[in-house]
Amino acid sequence: IADREKFTEVIFENIRDGIVMLDTDFRIRAVNSSMGKWIGEPVSEIVDKDCREIFHDRSSVCPHCAALSTFETGEPNVITQKGGSDDSPSFAELSAYPVKDETGRVIECVVFVQDITDRMLCHDEVLRLYNEVTQTKEYLEGIIENSADAIVTSDLSGIITSWNKGAERIYGFTKEEA
Repeated sequence: IADREKFTEVIFENIRDGIVMLDTDFRIRAVNSSMGKWIGEPVSEIVDKDCREIFHDRSSVCPHCAALSTFETGEPNVITQKGGSDDSPSFAELSAYPVKDETGRVIECVVFVQDITDRMLCHDEVLRLYNEVTQTKEYLEGIIENSADAIVTSDLSGIITSWNKGAERIYGFTKEEA
Protein backbone atom coordinates (compact mmCIF):
# COMPACT_ATOMS: atom_id res chain seq x y z
CA ILE A 1 0.00 0.00 0.00
CA ALA A 2 2.88 2.40 0.73
CA ASP A 3 4.16 1.97 -2.85
CA ARG A 4 0.68 2.66 -4.23
CA GLU A 5 0.36 5.81 -2.10
CA LYS A 6 3.78 7.04 -3.25
CA PHE A 7 2.84 6.31 -6.88
CA THR A 8 -0.43 8.25 -6.46
CA GLU A 9 1.38 11.16 -4.84
CA VAL A 10 3.95 11.33 -7.65
CA ILE A 11 1.21 11.40 -10.29
CA PHE A 12 -0.88 13.92 -8.32
CA GLU A 13 1.99 16.36 -7.95
CA ASN A 14 3.61 15.98 -11.37
CA ILE A 15 0.68 15.87 -13.75
CA ARG A 16 0.44 19.03 -15.88
CA ASP A 17 -3.31 19.38 -15.43
CA GLY A 18 -4.71 20.92 -12.29
CA ILE A 19 -6.46 18.67 -9.78
CA VAL A 20 -8.72 19.83 -6.96
CA MET A 21 -10.61 17.66 -4.48
CA LEU A 22 -13.69 19.27 -2.94
CA ASP A 23 -15.97 18.18 -0.14
CA THR A 24 -19.75 18.72 -0.20
CA ASP A 25 -19.31 22.22 1.28
CA PHE A 26 -16.94 23.06 -1.60
CA ARG A 27 -13.97 23.19 0.73
CA ILE A 28 -10.67 22.33 -0.91
CA ARG A 29 -9.45 19.02 0.54
CA ALA A 30 -6.46 18.56 -1.76
CA VAL A 31 -4.94 20.43 -4.65
CA ASN A 32 -1.92 19.76 -6.83
CA SER A 33 0.83 22.22 -7.67
CA SER A 34 -0.40 22.70 -11.25
CA MET A 35 -3.38 24.65 -9.91
CA GLY A 36 -0.97 27.40 -8.88
CA LYS A 37 -0.95 28.80 -12.41
CA TRP A 38 -4.71 29.25 -12.31
CA ILE A 39 -4.78 31.15 -9.03
CA GLY A 40 -1.39 32.84 -8.98
CA GLU A 41 -0.47 31.85 -5.45
CA PRO A 42 1.03 28.86 -3.64
CA VAL A 43 -1.46 26.00 -3.46
CA SER A 44 -0.46 25.29 0.14
CA GLU A 45 -2.35 28.48 1.06
CA ILE A 46 -5.72 27.28 -0.23
CA VAL A 47 -6.22 23.84 1.32
CA ASP A 48 -9.27 23.79 3.64
CA LYS A 49 -10.59 27.06 2.18
CA ASP A 50 -13.88 27.52 0.36
CA CYS A 51 -13.33 26.95 -3.36
CA ARG A 52 -15.73 29.76 -4.24
CA GLU A 53 -13.69 32.29 -2.25
CA ILE A 54 -10.46 31.20 -3.91
CA PHE A 55 -11.57 30.89 -7.53
CA HIS A 56 -14.65 33.07 -8.15
CA ASP A 57 -13.57 36.48 -9.48
CA ARG A 58 -9.86 35.61 -9.02
CA SER A 59 -9.29 33.07 -11.73
CA SER A 60 -10.42 32.10 -15.22
CA VAL A 61 -11.49 28.72 -13.82
CA CYS A 62 -13.83 27.70 -11.05
CA PRO A 63 -13.84 24.07 -9.92
CA HIS A 64 -16.99 24.80 -7.89
CA CYS A 65 -18.92 25.48 -11.11
CA ALA A 66 -17.97 22.07 -12.52
CA ALA A 67 -18.49 20.21 -9.24
CA LEU A 68 -21.93 21.66 -8.50
CA SER A 69 -23.72 19.44 -11.01
CA THR A 70 -21.68 16.39 -9.99
CA PHE A 71 -22.70 16.81 -6.34
CA GLU A 72 -26.35 17.26 -7.36
CA THR A 73 -26.57 14.37 -9.84
CA GLY A 74 -23.79 12.01 -8.78
CA GLU A 75 -22.64 11.95 -12.40
CA PRO A 76 -19.44 13.25 -14.01
CA ASN A 77 -19.66 16.70 -15.51
CA VAL A 78 -17.51 18.53 -18.06
CA ILE A 79 -17.61 22.27 -18.70
CA THR A 80 -15.51 24.75 -20.63
CA GLN A 81 -14.69 28.14 -19.15
CA LYS A 82 -13.25 31.18 -20.88
CA GLY A 83 -11.04 33.72 -19.18
CA GLY A 84 -8.47 36.30 -20.04
CA SER A 85 -9.18 39.25 -22.30
CA ASP A 86 -10.46 39.49 -25.86
CA ASP A 87 -6.88 40.10 -26.99
CA SER A 88 -5.46 37.24 -24.95
CA PRO A 89 -8.18 34.69 -24.14
CA SER A 90 -7.65 31.54 -22.12
CA PHE A 91 -9.81 28.43 -22.08
CA ALA A 92 -10.03 25.59 -19.61
CA GLU A 93 -11.90 22.31 -19.62
CA LEU A 94 -13.03 21.26 -16.17
CA SER A 95 -14.02 17.63 -15.64
CA ALA A 96 -15.69 16.78 -12.34
CA TYR A 97 -15.96 13.20 -11.03
CA PRO A 98 -17.84 12.02 -7.96
CA VAL A 99 -16.26 10.14 -5.06
CA LYS A 100 -18.97 8.07 -3.38
CA ASP A 101 -19.18 6.34 -0.02
CA GLU A 102 -20.31 2.73 0.42
CA THR A 103 -23.99 3.81 0.25
CA GLY A 104 -23.50 5.58 -3.08
CA ARG A 105 -23.73 9.09 -1.65
CA VAL A 106 -21.32 11.63 -3.18
CA ILE A 107 -18.92 12.72 -0.45
CA GLU A 108 -16.23 14.42 -2.51
CA CYS A 109 -15.63 15.57 -6.02
CA VAL A 110 -12.38 15.48 -7.99
CA VAL A 111 -12.06 18.22 -10.60
CA PHE A 112 -9.44 18.03 -13.34
CA VAL A 113 -8.55 21.36 -14.97
CA GLN A 114 -6.93 21.24 -18.39
CA ASP A 115 -5.68 24.27 -20.30
CA ILE A 116 -7.27 24.00 -23.76
CA THR A 117 -6.40 27.50 -24.97
CA ASP A 118 -4.25 26.30 -27.89
CA ARG A 119 -6.94 23.84 -28.99
CA MET A 120 -9.69 26.46 -28.86
CA LEU A 121 -7.63 29.13 -30.66
CA CYS A 122 -6.70 26.60 -33.35
CA HIS A 123 -10.38 25.62 -33.67
CA ASP A 124 -11.38 29.28 -34.04
CA GLU A 125 -8.68 29.81 -36.69
CA VAL A 126 -9.83 26.74 -38.66
CA LEU A 127 -13.43 28.02 -38.59
CA ARG A 128 -12.28 31.48 -39.71
CA LEU A 129 -10.28 30.00 -42.60
CA TYR A 130 -13.18 27.71 -43.59
CA ASN A 131 -15.55 30.70 -43.72
CA GLU A 132 -13.02 32.67 -45.76
CA VAL A 133 -12.60 29.82 -48.26
CA THR A 134 -16.38 29.38 -48.51
CA GLN A 135 -16.89 33.09 -49.21
CA THR A 136 -14.11 33.10 -51.80
CA LYS A 137 -15.55 30.01 -53.49
CA GLU A 138 -19.03 31.54 -53.64
CA TYR A 139 -17.58 34.80 -55.00
CA LEU A 140 -15.62 33.02 -57.74
CA GLU A 141 -18.57 30.80 -58.64
CA GLY A 142 -20.69 33.95 -59.03
CA ILE A 143 -18.12 35.54 -61.33
CA ILE A 144 -17.82 32.40 -63.47
CA GLU A 145 -21.55 31.75 -63.67
CA ASN A 146 -22.42 35.34 -64.63
CA SER A 147 -19.50 36.03 -66.98
CA ALA A 148 -20.38 37.15 -70.51
CA ASP A 149 -17.52 34.92 -71.74
CA ALA A 150 -18.00 31.22 -72.25
CA ILE A 151 -16.31 29.34 -69.41
CA VAL A 152 -16.33 25.57 -69.76
CA THR A 153 -14.41 23.00 -67.74
CA SER A 154 -13.93 19.33 -68.37
CA ASP A 155 -12.30 16.36 -66.68
CA LEU A 156 -9.26 14.51 -68.06
CA SER A 157 -11.54 12.36 -70.24
CA GLY A 158 -13.01 15.42 -71.96
CA ILE A 159 -16.35 15.17 -70.15
CA ILE A 160 -17.81 18.65 -69.53
CA THR A 161 -18.08 19.32 -65.80
CA SER A 162 -19.26 22.94 -65.87
CA TRP A 163 -20.90 25.26 -68.39
CA ASN A 164 -21.75 28.85 -67.56
CA LYS A 165 -24.42 31.26 -68.87
CA GLY A 166 -21.93 32.82 -71.29
CA ALA A 167 -21.37 29.38 -72.87
CA GLU A 168 -25.14 28.90 -73.14
CA ARG A 169 -25.46 32.24 -74.92
CA ILE A 170 -22.45 31.77 -77.24
CA TYR A 171 -22.92 28.06 -78.15
CA GLY A 172 -26.71 27.84 -77.86
CA PHE A 173 -26.77 24.79 -75.54
CA THR A 174 -28.10 24.78 -72.00
CA LYS A 175 -25.96 23.45 -69.15
CA GLU A 176 -28.05 20.27 -69.10
CA GLU A 177 -27.65 19.75 -72.87
CA ALA A 178 -23.87 20.26 -72.72
